[in-house]
Amino acid sequence: MPRRVVGLAVLLGVALYVCLLAHFIHACASGSDPSGYLLQARELSAGRTSFPPRIVPGLDTTGLSSYLYAPLGASPSPVHPGEFVPTYPIGMPLFIAAAHLLVGWDRAFDFVILAHSLLGLGLVFALGRALAIGAAECLAAIVLLATGPLYVLCSLQGMSDLPALAWNTATALALWRARKNVAWAAAAGAALSVSVLIRPNDMLMLAPLLVAWWPYGPMRPEGSFVRRAALLVAGGVPGCILWLSYNRLAYGGVLATGYGDVGGLFRANLLVPTLGYYARWIPVVFSPVSLLCLGLPWVARRSRAATFLAIWAGAYLAFFVTNRYMYETWRLLRYILPAAPALVLGAVMVGRLLLDLRWMQAVRWPRMILGIALAGALAGQFVWDGALDVLYAGRGEETYPLAMSWLNANLPAGSIVLTMQASGSVNFYTHFTLVRWDELNAESFRRLAEAARLQGRALYAPLFEFERQQAMGLILQGAWQPEAKVRQLTIWRYVNPASR
Repeated sequence: MPRRVVGLAVLLGVALYVCLLAHFIHACASGSDPSGYLLQARELSAGRTSFPPRIVPGLDTTGLSSYLYAPLGASPSPVHPGEFVPTYPIGMPLFIAAAHLLVGWDRAFDFVILAHSLLGLGLVFALGRALAIGAAECLAAIVLLATGPLYVLCSLQGMSDLPALAWNTATALALWRARKNVAWAAAAGAALSVSVLIRPNDMLMLAPLLVAWWPYGPMRPEGSFVRRAALLVAGGVPGCILWLSYNRLAYGGVLATGYGDVGGLFRANLLVPTLGYYARWIPVVFSPVSLLCLGLPWVARRSRAATFLAIWAGAYLAFFVTNRYMYETWRLLRYILPAAPALVLGAVMVGRLLLDLRWMQAVRWPRMILGIALAGALAGQFVWDGALDVLYAGRGEETYPLAMSWLNANLPAGSIVLTMQASGSVNFYTHFTLVRWDELNAESFRRLAEAARLQGRALYAPLFEFERQQAMGLILQGAWQPEAKVRQLTIWRYVNPASR
Protein backbone atom coordinates (compact mmCIF):
# COMPACT_ATOMS: atom_id res chain seq x y z
CA MET A 1 0.00 0.00 0.00
CA PRO A 2 1.44 3.41 -0.93
CA ARG A 3 2.79 5.44 1.97
CA ARG A 4 0.58 8.39 1.08
CA VAL A 5 -2.54 6.25 1.45
CA VAL A 6 -1.30 4.89 4.78
CA GLY A 7 -0.51 8.39 5.98
CA LEU A 8 -3.98 9.64 5.06
CA ALA A 9 -5.58 6.66 6.79
CA VAL A 10 -3.58 7.37 9.94
CA LEU A 11 -4.54 11.06 9.92
CA LEU A 12 -8.20 10.16 9.45
CA GLY A 13 -8.00 7.67 12.31
CA VAL A 14 -6.39 10.26 14.60
CA ALA A 15 -9.03 12.84 13.69
CA LEU A 16 -11.86 10.41 14.42
CA TYR A 17 -10.25 9.41 17.72
CA VAL A 18 -9.85 13.05 18.78
CA CYS A 19 -13.48 13.80 17.90
CA LEU A 20 -14.65 10.75 19.84
CA LEU A 21 -12.71 11.69 22.96
CA ALA A 22 -13.69 15.36 22.72
CA HIS A 23 -17.36 14.37 22.50
CA PHE A 24 -17.38 12.00 25.48
CA ILE A 25 -14.76 13.49 27.81
CA HIS A 26 -15.88 15.15 31.03
CA ALA A 27 -13.09 15.62 33.57
CA CYS A 28 -14.65 17.50 36.47
CA ALA A 29 -14.67 17.81 40.25
CA SER A 30 -16.40 14.51 40.95
CA GLY A 31 -14.99 11.93 43.35
CA SER A 32 -11.96 12.14 45.58
CA ASP A 33 -9.13 12.30 43.02
CA PRO A 34 -10.61 14.61 40.35
CA SER A 35 -12.07 17.07 42.85
CA GLY A 36 -8.83 17.02 44.81
CA TYR A 37 -6.78 17.89 41.72
CA LEU A 38 -9.09 20.75 40.77
CA LEU A 39 -9.22 22.10 44.31
CA GLN A 40 -5.44 22.00 44.54
CA ALA A 41 -5.09 23.70 41.15
CA ARG A 42 -7.40 26.49 42.27
CA GLU A 43 -5.45 27.02 45.49
CA LEU A 44 -2.12 27.03 43.63
CA SER A 45 -3.50 29.58 41.17
CA ALA A 46 -4.29 31.81 44.15
CA GLY A 47 -0.81 31.29 45.62
CA ARG A 48 -2.04 29.13 48.50
CA THR A 49 -1.22 25.62 49.70
CA SER A 50 -4.16 25.30 52.13
CA PHE A 51 -7.69 26.64 52.54
CA PRO A 52 -9.98 27.45 55.47
CA PRO A 53 -13.14 25.38 56.11
CA ARG A 54 -16.66 26.72 55.96
CA ILE A 55 -17.87 26.03 59.47
CA VAL A 56 -21.23 25.96 61.26
CA PRO A 57 -21.06 28.74 63.88
CA GLY A 58 -22.35 27.68 67.25
CA LEU A 59 -21.80 23.97 66.67
CA ASP A 60 -19.98 22.32 69.56
CA THR A 61 -17.29 20.22 67.84
CA THR A 62 -15.92 18.71 71.04
CA GLY A 63 -15.07 15.09 70.35
CA LEU A 64 -15.85 15.39 66.65
CA SER A 65 -13.51 14.39 63.85
CA SER A 66 -11.00 16.89 62.50
CA TYR A 67 -12.27 15.85 59.04
CA LEU A 68 -15.81 17.09 59.77
CA TYR A 69 -15.57 19.94 57.22
CA ALA A 70 -12.96 18.35 54.95
CA PRO A 71 -13.90 17.42 51.37
CA LEU A 72 -12.60 14.13 50.02
CA GLY A 73 -9.04 14.64 48.81
CA ALA A 74 -8.10 17.00 51.64
CA SER A 75 -6.86 16.60 55.20
CA PRO A 76 -6.09 18.86 58.19
CA SER A 77 -3.07 21.04 57.46
CA PRO A 78 0.01 20.26 59.60
CA VAL A 79 1.34 23.75 58.82
CA HIS A 80 -1.73 25.98 59.19
CA PRO A 81 -3.89 24.75 62.10
CA GLY A 82 -7.60 24.96 61.42
CA GLU A 83 -7.15 24.77 57.65
CA PHE A 84 -7.15 21.91 55.15
CA VAL A 85 -4.56 20.90 52.59
CA PRO A 86 -5.07 18.83 49.40
CA THR A 87 -3.41 15.44 49.69
CA TYR A 88 -2.26 14.88 46.11
CA PRO A 89 1.09 15.36 44.37
CA ILE A 90 1.53 18.74 42.75
CA GLY A 91 2.14 17.72 39.12
CA MET A 92 -1.41 17.28 37.83
CA PRO A 93 -2.78 20.38 39.61
CA LEU A 94 0.04 22.45 38.05
CA PHE A 95 -1.00 21.33 34.56
CA ILE A 96 -4.64 22.17 35.31
CA ALA A 97 -3.72 25.56 36.77
CA ALA A 98 -1.71 26.37 33.64
CA ALA A 99 -4.48 25.14 31.30
CA HIS A 100 -7.13 27.28 33.00
CA LEU A 101 -5.24 30.36 31.81
CA LEU A 102 -5.87 29.20 28.24
CA VAL A 103 -9.35 27.66 28.33
CA GLY A 104 -10.87 28.56 31.72
CA TRP A 105 -11.73 26.35 34.66
CA ASP A 106 -14.67 24.63 32.94
CA ARG A 107 -12.48 23.04 30.24
CA ALA A 108 -9.02 23.05 31.82
CA PHE A 109 -9.17 19.48 33.10
CA ASP A 110 -10.57 18.21 29.78
CA PHE A 111 -7.76 19.99 27.94
CA VAL A 112 -5.04 18.42 30.12
CA ILE A 113 -6.42 14.89 29.81
CA LEU A 114 -7.06 15.07 26.07
CA ALA A 115 -3.62 16.55 25.37
CA HIS A 116 -1.88 13.82 27.36
CA SER A 117 -3.96 11.10 25.73
CA LEU A 118 -2.74 12.13 22.29
CA LEU A 119 0.78 12.91 23.49
CA GLY A 120 1.06 9.49 25.07
CA LEU A 121 0.17 7.70 21.83
CA GLY A 122 2.62 9.80 19.81
CA LEU A 123 5.42 9.13 22.29
CA VAL A 124 4.73 5.39 22.29
CA PHE A 125 5.14 5.38 18.50
CA ALA A 126 8.35 7.42 18.74
CA LEU A 127 9.74 5.14 21.45
CA GLY A 128 8.98 2.05 19.40
CA ARG A 129 10.84 3.46 16.42
CA ALA A 130 13.79 4.41 18.67
CA LEU A 131 13.88 0.79 19.86
CA ALA A 132 14.15 -0.33 16.19
CA ILE A 133 10.60 -1.70 16.09
CA GLY A 134 9.02 -1.44 12.65
CA ALA A 135 6.59 1.36 11.84
CA ALA A 136 3.75 -1.09 11.15
CA GLU A 137 4.33 -2.85 14.48
CA CYS A 138 4.44 0.49 16.33
CA LEU A 139 1.20 1.55 14.67
CA ALA A 140 -0.42 -1.73 15.71
CA ALA A 141 0.79 -1.18 19.29
CA ILE A 142 -0.72 2.30 19.63
CA VAL A 143 -4.00 1.23 18.01
CA LEU A 144 -4.37 -1.62 20.50
CA LEU A 145 -3.39 0.67 23.36
CA ALA A 146 -5.70 3.53 22.31
CA THR A 147 -8.75 1.30 21.92
CA GLY A 148 -8.22 -0.66 25.14
CA PRO A 149 -10.87 -0.13 27.86
CA LEU A 150 -8.38 1.25 30.37
CA TYR A 151 -6.83 3.82 28.03
CA VAL A 152 -10.26 4.99 26.85
CA LEU A 153 -11.53 5.20 30.43
CA CYS A 154 -8.58 7.30 31.57
CA SER A 155 -8.91 9.51 28.47
CA LEU A 156 -12.42 10.51 29.50
CA GLN A 157 -12.04 11.11 33.26
CA GLY A 158 -9.94 13.32 35.48
CA MET A 159 -7.22 10.93 36.65
CA SER A 160 -3.43 11.29 36.73
CA ASP A 161 -2.59 7.87 35.25
CA LEU A 162 -2.63 8.97 31.62
CA PRO A 163 -0.33 11.98 32.15
CA ALA A 164 1.95 9.65 34.11
CA LEU A 165 2.01 7.28 31.12
CA ALA A 166 2.89 10.11 28.73
CA TRP A 167 5.77 11.41 30.87
CA ASN A 168 7.04 7.91 31.62
CA THR A 169 7.17 7.28 27.88
CA ALA A 170 8.97 10.59 27.34
CA THR A 171 11.45 9.52 30.02
CA ALA A 172 11.98 6.15 28.36
CA LEU A 173 12.47 7.75 24.94
CA ALA A 174 15.06 10.20 26.28
CA LEU A 175 16.82 7.42 28.23
CA TRP A 176 17.19 5.32 25.10
CA ARG A 177 18.32 8.18 22.87
CA ALA A 178 20.91 9.13 25.49
CA ARG A 179 22.72 5.90 24.58
CA LYS A 180 23.93 7.62 21.41
CA ASN A 181 23.75 11.26 22.44
CA VAL A 182 24.45 11.93 26.11
CA ALA A 183 22.68 15.32 25.96
CA TRP A 184 19.39 13.40 25.99
CA ALA A 185 20.18 12.37 29.58
CA ALA A 186 19.28 15.88 30.78
CA ALA A 187 15.96 15.62 28.94
CA ALA A 188 15.39 12.26 30.61
CA GLY A 189 15.97 13.84 34.01
CA ALA A 190 13.52 16.65 33.28
CA ALA A 191 10.84 14.24 32.00
CA LEU A 192 11.35 11.93 34.98
CA SER A 193 10.97 14.82 37.41
CA VAL A 194 7.66 15.82 35.80
CA SER A 195 6.50 12.21 35.97
CA VAL A 196 7.41 12.00 39.67
CA LEU A 197 5.63 15.30 40.35
CA ILE A 198 2.51 13.65 38.91
CA ARG A 199 2.97 10.30 40.69
CA PRO A 200 5.91 9.76 43.07
CA ASN A 201 6.01 6.02 42.43
CA ASP A 202 7.14 6.81 38.87
CA MET A 203 10.61 6.73 40.37
CA LEU A 204 10.32 3.09 39.26
CA MET A 205 11.59 4.34 35.88
CA LEU A 206 15.07 4.31 37.39
CA ALA A 207 15.03 0.52 36.95
CA PRO A 208 14.96 0.53 33.12
CA LEU A 209 17.47 3.39 33.21
CA LEU A 210 20.11 1.00 34.53
CA VAL A 211 19.36 -1.44 31.72
CA ALA A 212 19.61 1.26 29.06
CA TRP A 213 22.88 2.80 30.21
CA TRP A 214 24.85 0.17 32.04
CA PRO A 215 27.95 -0.79 30.02
CA TYR A 216 27.48 -4.53 29.56
CA GLY A 217 26.51 -6.98 26.83
CA PRO A 218 25.80 -6.22 23.18
CA MET A 219 24.84 -2.74 21.99
CA ARG A 220 26.83 -1.03 24.71
CA PRO A 221 25.98 2.67 25.08
CA GLU A 222 28.51 5.14 23.82
CA GLY A 223 30.11 7.28 26.51
CA SER A 224 30.28 7.23 30.28
CA PHE A 225 27.49 6.06 32.58
CA VAL A 226 28.64 8.60 35.18
CA ARG A 227 28.36 11.46 32.71
CA ARG A 228 24.83 10.46 31.77
CA ALA A 229 23.88 10.12 35.42
CA ALA A 230 25.21 13.62 36.15
CA LEU A 231 23.19 15.10 33.29
CA LEU A 232 20.11 13.16 34.43
CA VAL A 233 20.42 14.69 37.90
CA ALA A 234 20.97 18.15 36.45
CA GLY A 235 17.84 17.85 34.31
CA GLY A 236 15.80 16.73 37.28
CA VAL A 237 17.02 19.34 39.78
CA PRO A 238 14.37 22.02 39.02
CA GLY A 239 11.53 19.55 39.42
CA CYS A 240 13.11 18.11 42.56
CA ILE A 241 13.45 21.58 44.12
CA LEU A 242 9.80 22.32 43.29
CA TRP A 243 8.64 19.03 44.81
CA LEU A 244 10.64 19.41 48.03
CA SER A 245 9.68 23.07 48.41
CA TYR A 246 6.00 22.33 48.02
CA ASN A 247 6.19 19.48 50.52
CA ARG A 248 7.84 21.84 52.99
CA LEU A 249 5.20 24.54 52.54
CA ALA A 250 2.17 22.24 52.43
CA TYR A 251 3.07 19.35 54.72
CA GLY A 252 5.81 20.72 56.96
CA GLY A 253 8.74 18.64 55.69
CA VAL A 254 10.65 18.22 52.44
CA LEU A 255 9.95 14.48 52.36
CA ALA A 256 6.45 14.67 53.83
CA THR A 257 3.48 14.03 51.55
CA GLY A 258 -0.27 14.24 51.79
CA TYR A 259 -0.58 10.45 51.62
CA GLY A 260 0.61 9.92 55.18
CA ASP A 261 1.70 6.39 56.10
CA VAL A 262 1.29 4.16 53.03
CA GLY A 263 2.69 1.01 54.63
CA GLY A 264 -0.79 -0.41 55.20
CA LEU A 265 -1.52 -0.34 51.47
CA PHE A 266 0.71 -3.34 50.80
CA ARG A 267 0.04 -6.84 52.15
CA ALA A 268 2.04 -9.94 51.29
CA ASN A 269 -1.00 -12.21 51.44
CA LEU A 270 -2.44 -10.43 48.38
CA LEU A 271 0.31 -11.70 46.09
CA VAL A 272 -1.55 -14.75 44.74
CA PRO A 273 -5.00 -13.08 44.36
CA THR A 274 -3.48 -10.13 42.52
CA LEU A 275 -1.50 -12.36 40.17
CA GLY A 276 -4.76 -14.10 39.33
CA TYR A 277 -6.37 -10.72 38.74
CA TYR A 278 -3.51 -9.72 36.44
CA ALA A 279 -3.99 -12.93 34.43
CA ARG A 280 -7.71 -12.29 34.10
CA TRP A 281 -7.82 -8.58 33.31
CA ILE A 282 -4.55 -7.54 31.62
CA PRO A 283 -5.57 -9.37 28.39
CA VAL A 284 -8.86 -7.45 28.57
CA VAL A 285 -7.65 -3.92 29.26
CA PHE A 286 -4.54 -4.15 27.06
CA SER A 287 -5.83 -6.78 24.57
CA PRO A 288 -4.82 -10.48 24.46
CA VAL A 289 -1.86 -9.47 22.27
CA SER A 290 -0.23 -8.06 25.41
CA LEU A 291 0.34 -11.65 26.61
CA LEU A 292 3.09 -11.91 24.01
CA CYS A 293 5.21 -9.73 26.28
CA LEU A 294 5.71 -12.87 28.39
CA GLY A 295 8.21 -13.79 25.70
CA LEU A 296 10.40 -10.77 26.47
CA PRO A 297 12.79 -12.75 28.72
CA TRP A 298 13.44 -15.08 25.77
CA VAL A 299 14.07 -12.13 23.43
CA ALA A 300 16.15 -10.31 26.07
CA ARG A 301 19.05 -12.73 25.60
CA ARG A 302 19.89 -10.96 22.36
CA SER A 303 18.16 -7.58 22.67
CA ARG A 304 18.90 -4.82 25.18
CA ALA A 305 15.66 -3.13 24.06
CA ALA A 306 13.63 -6.17 25.09
CA THR A 307 15.33 -6.18 28.50
CA PHE A 308 14.57 -2.47 28.82
CA LEU A 309 10.85 -3.04 28.20
CA ALA A 310 10.72 -6.14 30.41
CA ILE A 311 12.25 -4.31 33.40
CA TRP A 312 9.93 -1.34 32.91
CA ALA A 313 6.77 -3.48 32.86
CA GLY A 314 8.04 -5.84 35.54
CA ALA A 315 8.86 -3.04 37.98
CA TYR A 316 5.27 -1.76 37.95
CA LEU A 317 3.62 -5.17 38.03
CA ALA A 318 5.82 -6.22 40.95
CA PHE A 319 5.36 -2.95 42.88
CA PHE A 320 1.55 -3.14 42.84
CA VAL A 321 1.16 -6.90 43.14
CA THR A 322 0.56 -6.65 46.90
CA ASN A 323 -1.47 -3.42 46.82
CA ARG A 324 -4.68 -3.84 48.81
CA TYR A 325 -6.83 -2.04 46.22
CA MET A 326 -5.47 -3.56 43.03
CA TYR A 327 -7.90 -6.44 42.62
CA GLU A 328 -11.06 -4.68 43.86
CA THR A 329 -12.06 -3.63 40.33
CA TRP A 330 -10.52 -3.71 36.87
CA ARG A 331 -10.53 0.11 36.87
CA LEU A 332 -7.77 0.13 39.49
CA LEU A 333 -5.42 -1.50 37.00
CA ARG A 334 -4.94 2.15 36.03
CA TYR A 335 -2.15 2.09 38.63
CA ILE A 336 -0.06 0.08 36.14
CA LEU A 337 -1.15 2.14 33.12
CA PRO A 338 2.17 4.06 33.15
CA ALA A 339 3.82 0.75 32.20
CA ALA A 340 1.37 -0.01 29.38
CA PRO A 341 3.76 1.23 26.64
CA ALA A 342 6.26 -1.42 27.71
CA LEU A 343 3.56 -4.11 27.57
CA VAL A 344 2.26 -3.29 24.10
CA LEU A 345 5.64 -2.54 22.53
CA GLY A 346 7.12 -5.64 24.11
CA ALA A 347 4.22 -7.70 22.73
CA VAL A 348 4.65 -6.50 19.14
CA MET A 349 8.43 -6.94 19.43
CA VAL A 350 7.96 -10.58 20.40
CA GLY A 351 5.33 -11.03 17.71
CA ARG A 352 7.69 -9.70 15.06
CA LEU A 353 10.47 -12.04 16.13
CA LEU A 354 8.06 -14.98 16.06
CA LEU A 355 7.38 -14.22 12.40
CA ASP A 356 11.10 -14.40 11.70
CA LEU A 357 11.49 -17.88 13.18
CA ARG A 358 12.43 -20.60 10.71
CA TRP A 359 9.31 -22.68 11.33
CA MET A 360 7.11 -19.64 10.72
CA GLN A 361 8.66 -19.23 7.29
CA ALA A 362 7.01 -22.49 6.32
CA VAL A 363 3.57 -21.12 7.16
CA ARG A 364 1.71 -19.87 4.12
CA TRP A 365 0.81 -16.18 4.29
CA PRO A 366 2.14 -15.57 7.82
CA ARG A 367 1.53 -11.83 7.57
CA MET A 368 -2.07 -12.38 6.56
CA ILE A 369 -2.57 -14.67 9.55
CA LEU A 370 -1.01 -12.05 11.82
CA GLY A 371 -3.23 -9.35 10.31
CA ILE A 372 -6.33 -11.45 10.96
CA ALA A 373 -5.20 -12.02 14.56
CA LEU A 374 -4.68 -8.29 15.11
CA ALA A 375 -8.06 -7.50 13.55
CA GLY A 376 -9.64 -10.04 15.89
CA ALA A 377 -7.89 -8.49 18.88
CA LEU A 378 -9.09 -5.04 17.83
CA ALA A 379 -12.66 -6.31 17.45
CA GLY A 380 -12.37 -7.78 20.93
CA GLN A 381 -11.30 -4.39 22.25
CA PHE A 382 -14.46 -2.79 20.88
CA VAL A 383 -16.60 -5.55 22.40
CA TRP A 384 -15.06 -5.01 25.83
CA ASP A 385 -15.31 -1.23 25.49
CA GLY A 386 -19.05 -1.69 25.06
CA ALA A 387 -19.42 -4.33 27.76
CA LEU A 388 -17.58 -2.20 30.32
CA ASP A 389 -19.41 0.96 29.18
CA VAL A 390 -16.20 2.97 29.10
CA LEU A 391 -17.36 5.56 26.58
CA TYR A 392 -19.93 6.88 29.03
CA ALA A 393 -17.56 7.07 31.98
CA GLY A 394 -17.04 10.79 31.48
CA ARG A 395 -20.76 11.42 31.03
CA GLY A 396 -21.34 9.63 34.34
CA GLU A 397 -19.00 12.08 36.04
CA GLU A 398 -21.19 14.91 34.74
CA THR A 399 -23.71 14.00 37.45
CA TYR A 400 -21.64 15.92 40.00
CA PRO A 401 -21.56 19.40 38.37
CA LEU A 402 -25.19 19.04 37.28
CA ALA A 403 -26.24 18.30 40.86
CA MET A 404 -24.16 21.21 42.13
CA SER A 405 -25.88 23.51 39.64
CA TRP A 406 -29.22 22.42 41.10
CA LEU A 407 -27.99 23.16 44.62
CA ASN A 408 -26.79 26.62 43.62
CA ALA A 409 -30.12 27.39 41.97
CA ASN A 410 -32.48 26.01 44.60
CA LEU A 411 -30.94 25.96 48.08
CA PRO A 412 -31.53 28.90 50.42
CA ALA A 413 -28.48 30.97 51.28
CA GLY A 414 -26.67 29.61 54.32
CA SER A 415 -27.81 26.03 53.78
CA ILE A 416 -25.70 23.22 55.23
CA VAL A 417 -24.95 20.29 52.92
CA LEU A 418 -24.32 16.88 54.48
CA THR A 419 -22.23 14.90 52.04
CA MET A 420 -19.47 12.37 51.59
CA GLN A 421 -19.02 11.14 48.03
CA ALA A 422 -19.93 14.54 46.57
CA SER A 423 -18.03 16.57 49.19
CA GLY A 424 -15.24 17.58 46.82
CA SER A 425 -17.80 18.70 44.26
CA VAL A 426 -19.75 20.70 46.87
CA ASN A 427 -16.55 22.41 47.93
CA PHE A 428 -15.41 23.24 44.39
CA TYR A 429 -18.68 24.25 42.70
CA THR A 430 -20.70 25.83 45.56
CA HIS A 431 -20.28 28.20 48.50
CA PHE A 432 -22.39 26.18 50.92
CA THR A 433 -21.03 24.82 54.19
CA LEU A 434 -20.32 21.12 53.80
CA VAL A 435 -20.39 18.63 56.65
CA ARG A 436 -19.17 15.09 56.17
CA TRP A 437 -22.00 12.80 57.30
CA ASP A 438 -19.54 9.89 57.55
CA GLU A 439 -17.67 11.80 60.28
CA LEU A 440 -20.84 12.08 62.41
CA ASN A 441 -22.86 9.71 64.55
CA ALA A 442 -26.51 9.91 65.56
CA GLU A 443 -25.78 12.04 68.63
CA SER A 444 -23.50 14.54 66.88
CA PHE A 445 -26.02 14.85 64.04
CA ARG A 446 -28.68 15.88 66.57
CA ARG A 447 -26.28 18.57 67.81
CA LEU A 448 -25.77 19.77 64.25
CA ALA A 449 -29.52 19.77 63.53
CA GLU A 450 -30.18 21.80 66.69
CA ALA A 451 -27.46 24.34 65.80
CA ALA A 452 -28.93 24.66 62.29
CA ARG A 453 -32.46 25.15 63.74
CA LEU A 454 -31.32 27.90 66.07
CA GLN A 455 -29.65 29.70 63.15
CA GLY A 456 -32.54 29.14 60.76
CA ARG A 457 -30.34 27.18 58.34
CA ALA A 458 -31.68 24.37 56.18
CA LEU A 459 -30.07 20.94 56.00
CA TYR A 460 -29.69 19.10 52.69
CA ALA A 461 -28.04 15.80 51.81
CA PRO A 462 -27.08 14.91 48.20
CA LEU A 463 -26.62 11.15 48.35
CA PHE A 464 -25.90 8.35 45.92
CA GLU A 465 -27.85 5.18 46.54
CA PHE A 466 -24.78 3.26 47.75
CA GLU A 467 -24.33 5.73 50.65
CA ARG A 468 -27.97 6.51 51.45
CA GLN A 469 -28.72 3.40 53.51
CA GLN A 470 -25.79 3.91 55.87
CA ALA A 471 -26.22 7.67 56.06
CA MET A 472 -29.93 7.74 56.80
CA GLY A 473 -30.18 4.42 58.56
CA LEU A 474 -27.49 5.00 61.16
CA ILE A 475 -26.56 8.68 61.28
CA LEU A 476 -28.93 11.17 59.65
CA GLN A 477 -31.92 10.10 61.69
CA GLY A 478 -35.18 11.96 61.41
CA ALA A 479 -37.53 12.99 58.63
CA TRP A 480 -35.94 13.55 55.21
CA GLN A 481 -37.84 14.54 52.10
CA PRO A 482 -36.54 14.01 48.52
CA GLU A 483 -36.34 17.34 46.71
CA ALA A 484 -34.79 16.37 43.38
CA LYS A 485 -33.03 13.56 41.56
CA VAL A 486 -30.11 14.43 39.31
CA ARG A 487 -29.26 11.25 37.43
CA GLN A 488 -27.91 8.82 40.06
CA LEU A 489 -27.86 11.34 42.89
CA THR A 490 -30.88 12.19 45.07
CA ILE A 491 -31.03 15.46 46.99
CA TRP A 492 -32.80 15.21 50.35
CA ARG A 493 -34.06 18.00 52.63
CA TYR A 494 -34.23 17.61 56.39
CA VAL A 495 -37.72 18.29 57.72
CA ASN A 496 -37.17 19.99 61.07
CA PRO A 497 -39.70 18.47 63.50
CA ALA A 498 -40.11 21.82 65.25
CA SER A 499 -41.30 23.46 62.05
CA ARG A 500 -44.18 21.03 61.41
